[in-house]
Amino acid sequence: MTPLVLGMALCLLLFGAGIIAAGSAFLARQNLAGLCDAAATAAVNALPDLHLAQAESLGTAEEVATDYLRARRSDIALTATLAEGTVRLVCHRRAPVTFGVLFGRSTVDLSVVSVGRPVFDG
Repeated sequence: MTPLVLGMALCLLLFGAGIIAAGSAFLARQNLAGLCDAAATAAVNALPDLHLAQAESLGTAEEVATDYLRARRSDIALTATLAEGTVRLVCHRRAPVTFGVLFGRSTVDLSVVSVGRPVFDG
């Protein structure tokens, strides 16, 4: 009876660790998505006119988004594109996973896409 109880306790502990690991990865992705959304909004609001000087506007948008993210997290990489009055950011981050070592992955690669549009166009 004792081995059965110990085995079941071990299974429950492993199950709990799996739930915590999955939750940790999910919350890391949600955090990245929120930061990337805010950076896209900051980038689009920093541009005076999205329809003129595409190359210069793209550089400005990427610089503003990078500065925004660097002030909050230093480990987020991004690529920016500018098209049809919107700023599109693709943010990448390698996030640690709580108890991930138990499942063979101590980190997870995350990638999210955010689009910033101006509130008032024109």
